[in-house]
Amino acid sequence: MGAIDTHSHIQFEQFDSDRDAVLDACWRAGLQALLVVGTDIETSQRAIELCARDPRLHPTAGVHPHDASSLDETAEAELRRLAESSGVVAIGEIGLDFYRMLSPREVQLDAFRRQLAIADEFDLPVVVHTRESIDEAHEMLRSWARPRGDSHPIGVMHCFSGTLEQAREFDGLGFLISIPATVTYPQNEELRRVARGLSLDALVVETDSPYLPPQRLRGRRNDPTNVLEAIRVVAEVRGQPQDEIVRATSENARRLFRL
Repeated sequence: MGAIDTHSHIQFEQFDSDRDAVLDACWRAGLQALLVVGTDIETSQRAIELCARDPRLHPTAGVHPHDASSLDETAEAELRRLAESSGVVAIGEIGLDFYRMLSPREVQLDAFRRQLAIADEFDLPVVVHTRESIDEAHEMLRSWARPRGDSHPIGVMHCFSGTLEQAREFDGLGFLISIPATVTYPQNEELRRVARGLSLDALVVETDSPYLPPQRLRGRRNDPTNVLEAIRVVAEVRGQPQDEIVRATSENARRLFRL
C-alpha cells in the first residue's frame, strides 16, 4: 500500500508548467492517491476537472477563510452543486484564520457555519483550516460533531498546529489529525509530540503543496512526493517502521474520505 497525501493544491498555478511531470513523480515514488483541495469556487472547480482525468486524484470543494467574503448566495449555491454532482469527497478547505484576517472575523464564522451545514446536507466530511483560531474552531466543531454520533471519522484538522492536548480533543470529536512536512522543522517539537502521542489510527499525512516544504527544501515549492518526509519523521518519533505508518495513515485516509 502506498502513501496518500491528504492535502495538496496540485491544481494551483504553481504547477501549471510541470503538473503532469509532478504527478508522474508521485506515482513513481509509490504514492497511491492525492486529495486535491479547493479553496474557493474556481479552484474547487479546477480540482474537480483535474481529478476527472485520473482515479488516483480525489477533489474537495470549499471556500477558505481567507476568501470567506466571497461566499455569497451565488457561490453557496454553486458549492452545493459541486458537492452534489462532481465526485467531491469532502467540503474543504474551510475554517478560521485569525492570523492574516483577510476576511472579517464574523464573516469567517458565518462562512464556516454555512459550509458545515453543506457537509451535513451531503453527508461529507470536512477539511478544516485553523490559524490563531483553534479554540473558536473547536467550539464550533464540537456543536456540529455532536449530532453525528458514530464511529466514522467526520473530518480532518489540516496541517495541525496545536498542542497534543488539543489534538486529543479533536480526536475525541471524530477528527483525524493531519501531520504536514513541517514536522521536519527543527523548532517544531510540539508537532512531533502530537505525532508521537496520538494513536496511529488518528493520524494522516499531507504536504499542503505548493506550500510548507520540508526543512531541506525551505524556500522552494513543495510537491506531493514530500509527504514521504512527513512519514519518515512520524516513523522516527514513534519508533515504528515507515511501512507501518504508510499503511495506517493510508487506511485512515480511505476511511475518512470513503475512497
